[in-house]
Amino acid sequence: QEVPTRLFVSAPSAAVLEAAEAAGGGRVRLGSEAISLTLDPPQSELPGNAEICFGTDGYREAGDDFSDACLGYIADEETSPNWQCEDYCLEERGEQWCGTTSHLTSFAVLLSGGGAGSDHCGEGSGWITGSMEGDIGLTTGAAALTFFVCAAFA
Repeated sequence: QEVPTRLFVSAPSAAVLEAAEAAGGGRVRLGSEAISLTLDPPQSELPGNAEICFGTDGYREAGDDFSDACLGYIADEETSPNWQCEDYCLEERGEQWCGTTSHLTSFAVLLSGGGAGSDHCGEGSGWITGSMEGDIGLTTGAAALTFFVCAAFA
């Protein structure tokens, strides 16, 4: 007889959360509640990816940009807990942000720290220098250099 797999959702221990935040040097900012996921019978690796969605009510502040947030997990929970980004490309679904993982541990949406706060989704900003102003300066400089080289050899 096959034993059903059960998923348990709980809060990570306060000691682990405090240690992970301390390891981040004050740079970690959660955008959701932190949760711990475990399976019974125990297994940490999943046969495929699982999608985890978080509500962000109570964590949003004016000016928050969740587009650079990530699905973060606490790595090395037993020895030296620290937040790491798992999925940089969260999808917004109503009032929730969803990301995927292939393992279970403690998770939260990270707004900063652990690698959050930068564009890792592959689409980028579309600007060579990262901004329109920078690209205008680059183009202007290249045009001026071309003009002076052509004038010098004419």
